[in-house]
Amino acid sequence: MRIRCFLATVSLLLPAAAFAQTITSSFQTTTPSGVVSVNIGRALCQPNRVIDFRVDYTPTGSPPTAGTDTVAFYITPDASTCSDTSKDPAGAANTVSQAQLGQFVINTSYLVSDLVAGLANGCNDTTKSAASPFTVFFCARRKTTSLTSGQTLLANSLQVNFALLPPKAPSVPTLVEGDQHLHVSWSSNDPGDRTYDLFVVARAPGVPTPPPTIDLGTVPPEVTGIQQTSVDVSNVSGGAPLQNGVTYDMYVRSVDGFGNASAPSDPGSGTPFLVDDFYRHYRAEGGHDNGGGGCSSGEAGFLAALAALAVLLGRRRRLAAPFLVALLCAVPAARAADWTGQ
Repeated sequence: MRIRCFLATVSLLLPAAAFAQTITSSFQTTTPSGVVSVNIGRALCQPNRVIDFRVDYTPTGSPPTAGTDTVAFYITPDASTCSDTSKDPAGAANTVSQAQLGQFVINTSYLVSDLVAGLANGCNDTTKSAASPFTVFFCARRKTTSLTSGQTLLANSLQVNFALLPPKAPSVPTLVEGDQHLHVSWSSNDPGDRTYDLFVVARAPGVPTPPPTIDLGTVPPEVTGIQQTSVDVSNVSGGAPLQNGVTYDMYVRSVDGFGNASAPSDPGSGTPFLVDDFYRHYRAEGGHDNGGGGCSSGEAGFLAALAALAVLLGRRRRLAAPFLVALLCAVPAARAADWTGQ
């Protein structure tokens, strides 16, 4: 009786104390917060697409062995069922053949149609977004039978998310105009936004209003992968520099962590203009010294500019010289802080 009781006890499935296997996929991504998952957006969601999974038992110190181990894979909507020692997850098991055991790494794959089977309308779904995706888990369960410790379980899972609804377009961009520059800012309208793309289009002369949208097939983004909601631009889409006096229309689109892109925002418009500072006046009056950008001793270029200004002002303004020296000392620093300056 004692022997029978002992055998009945050790036959219970127990969680293993060793390190679990690791699971990776060539489709996995990492969020800014460090969460690793397989994220499938609209473009990747094709029923016959193959999603690979690589299960590595190296961290456990021993590969699954024929005769003592069984390895099975599951697709489950609940990660907790993967490590449940009382029963296997619901659904069909993909059991690894005994001939495949004896190695540290086991590769397997599933069709997208298998992974998304639990979502109504599958890849044609129009309800699941990056902010609230459809989620399942690829689950790997290794059961090891031993005469001394009974049957133990090593289990791990990798999250698989589907977001098939693109994000909402950002707000209308607002522009601050500068010298051959435009500072563009906007607001997000979708919690799933990850990055932004900016499109810069020169408006045709004589056209009073911007086009309501753009053809993304013919207009490339000027800046891509923007991680904040503002950016400085100095070039039009296609690479040409912005020109003062020309009106430019700006469109922004957002991209979520699944690669889904929104439609372009409504346009914002701005016209760069010439910023006419003291140094430009000096050059326009014939000055040619580049200066040193400050008033420290030894910067002969800037002192030369100061002398040129005194000549330009004439003798009747000599009394203003002390004031001009102080003013000129402030100009380079102010100009350096002004992003619109040239």
